[in-house]
Amino acid sequence: MLSLIFLAWGGFTNALILPCSIIINYLAGLLISHCSGTKKSRLFLIIGIIINIGILVIFKYRYFIADNVDSIFNSTIDNAVQLKKVVFPLAISYYTFHCISYLIDIYRQNATVQKNIIRFSLYVSFFPKLIAGPLVRYSDMAGQLSNRKLNVVKFAAGAERFVIGLGKKVILANTFGFVADKMFAMPVVDHSLFSSWAGIISYTLQIYYDFSGYSDMAIGLAKIFGFDFPENFNFPYISKSIQEFWQRWHISLSSWLRDYIFVPLSIKSRNLGKAGIAISLLITFVICGLWHGPNWTFVLWGLLQGFFLALESIGFSKVLKKLWSPFCHIYVLIIVIFGWVLFRSETFEYAKGYLNAMLGFGSGLNKYAVVSYYITTEFQLCLLIAIIGSTKFFPLIVNSFNRFSLRLSPKTNGFINSGILALEMVGMLLIMTCSTMYLITSAYNPFIYFRF
Repeated sequence: MLSLIFLAWGGFTNALILPCSIIINYLAGLLISHCSGTKKSRLFLIIGIIINIGILVIFKYRYFIADNVDSIFNSTIDNAVQLKKVVFPLAISYYTFHCISYLIDIYRQNATVQKNIIRFSLYVSFFPKLIAGPLVRYSDMAGQLSNRKLNVVKFAAGAERFVIGLGKKVILANTFGFVADKMFAMPVVDHSLFSSWAGIISYTLQIYYDFSGYSDMAIGLAKIFGFDFPENFNFPYISKSIQEFWQRWHISLSSWLRDYIFVPLSIKSRNLGKAGIAISLLITFVICGLWHGPNWTFVLWGLLQGFFLALESIGFSKVLKKLWSPFCHIYVLIIVIFGWVLFRSETFEYAKGYLNAMLGFGSGLNKYAVVSYYITTEFQLCLLIAIIGSTKFFPLIVNSFNRFSLRLSPKTNGFINSGILALEMVGMLLIMTCSTMYLITSAYNPFIYFRF
């Protein structure tokens, strides 16, 4: 109930659509389970998926569809499609995907149907994961709905994870986001090589620390309440292929796309061999692009990701394995960073001009003086921390120390561990204090993935 109240705070539409979605999918799950192994079960699954997609289309994609219909038929139809303004329901993409995966898992008998509507409602609407994921499968959460463990150790681990995520979001992501917003607000004709790269590097770090920070907070909050959520990020910017990148970036979404879209498509097209896999990847990531937003720039971003995934699937991955690792990292970063330009831009024209500026073909004058105003000492310090933090530097330090501590006597080891624990507590307090100060003193606090 508190999760529904939390969502309803964003508007009446949120309070109406989510409960309706819960009831529809609860009943659909019961019908699919009751008719398991029959054609009726498949029919109820299809109906359930159509209803879920229909709700998503009505509230998220109706204007996108109408605008494209108008652009196609405007020369022959006098009156454009007129649609009544509808408020975009918060988190609709996430809870729709949760519900679809639940129905499919019930149909595949990968999960047992939930007969308690209160527990099913908690699964769909649990507030830590509701707004921006992770996309937790019902099978991962089913046992915890009725039997979860609450203890001091788990609470402390969850609180620490939450604080780390808060620091990522408020201190790092917001610092980079402020600069990225200023750069992307500039007319594209004014962009130079320096300003364009300053903007996209800032955005590349913003989107990572914004989303991974929120995922950390969601995982931490869930742990405080006794739930264990799967990890959602695993140092994606150290990847040596686009395939590896999508195994590390937004893991819950990429695995959802793999299991519920790519695998069924690849099975249907298996007679085409590698071409079938490539086509399935392209379709999957077009859907991924559209899921992020009703804009053709998202579709092109998805096509870009799908193209390189398809290229690697038909043999390029073997070439990458033979190359020097730094070349592979550079290849991934170029694709990812150029892709973020499409992801961030509102129009093709802006993205095209921005990419031209990044390649040195921009028409703008040198904006060093303008950009340097925003590249403060604070920004530079955050940049250093963010770059190091996006690698495995800190985990390697911890692992090295743990191996070293095995050589020490138990007494010495205990003394050192006590000191480290004290330092961790001071560090958490410092992050929490700095984050609170940032929130109090700044009105700038965007959450990128809230709009998805």
